[in-house]
Amino acid sequence: MTVRVILLLLAIVTLVGCHHHDFDNSPVRRSVTIDILFDWSDDPSASPKEMTVYFFRDGAPSSASPYIFDLKGREGGRVTLPAGTYSAICHNGDNDTHGYVGRNSYRDFGLRLSDLDQLDGLSLSPSTLPRAEGAEEERMAFTPGYIWISALPTVEISESDTPGAVTFRMIAAVCKYKFIIHNPVNIESTRSIMATVSGMAGTLHPGRCLTGDESVTHLFNMTSGESGELTGEMLTFGHCTGRPVVSRRSGEDEVLHTLVVCATLTNGRKWYSSHDVSSQFHAQSEMGITDIVVELDSLSIPQSSSGGGFRPEVGGWGGGSHESIGM
Repeated sequence: MTVRVILLLLAIVTLVGCHHHDFDNSPVRRSVTIDILFDWSDDPSASPKEMTVYFFRDGAPSSASPYIFDLKGREGGRVTLPAGTYSAICHNGDNDTHGYVGRNSYRDFGLRLSDLDQLDGLSLSPSTLPRAEGAEEERMAFTPGYIWISALPTVEISESDTPGAVTFRMIAAVCKYKFIIHNPVNIESTRSIMATVSGMAGTLHPGRCLTGDESVTHLFNMTSGESGELTGEMLTFGHCTGRPVVSRRSGEDEVLHTLVVCATLTNGRKWYSSHDVSSQFHAQSEMGITDIVVELDSLSIPQSSSGGGFRPEVGGWGGGSHESIGM
């Protein structure tokens, strides 16, 4: 009787603890060693400190993580992964101005510029800066550092005793935008000058070789040059959204781009002036120019009133004129 009871209890436990599992009938692939190579013919002077490579296995579940390899320098290296069919993305991994979206998908993988939440060295947050009309809801984002990308839609990794090779042809993913303001008036009345520009691409998708759908506002410093003009430069993913990385050409859904010049006067007061620079952005893009130069004829800064000194308690911004700048 005791033996029968024990056998019955074991049977009950076995039935309760039994779960249905799907068996993976796919063949087990042998791990293969391959050499990762980088072709820098489009930018021979590129000098990244680290490169990151992602291999997305063909047919893998959407929740499956890619194989990720970090390689020092720009020369490449040797990695090991299972044989099979993949798609692959590569970018330099030494830039901390962005995060990621869609990291498990070749098509959705993107570099997303991080939020700019504090200005270095100033008790002033980007949220207090005057925003361009119509772009009040855009987030203020870091400008990118130098970023290079490459994408391969199909990579066959075959079982072999001899290491194969995968070559990525790297292209620059950022453009340089330069702003020049000629003949500024009362520049001596300022302690510092910054500027923002709206309608810039906030995300980059290497697998599609397109910028993303989000528009952001960028912030950059402006300084007085030897000839007295104000100049400022920044790197960007480009203006507007959904643009090819290589051409950055504009399209029918062109958006407004407003340059807002923000000055802190010597008496601590703040002043700003807005300028529509859309026509210069779009016209140069249509000519195939990726490094944009924007020029303004003049800027009249008010004279600083007597009293002097920096007064951080002054929170309001004066000015607010809006001007359309032609070519």
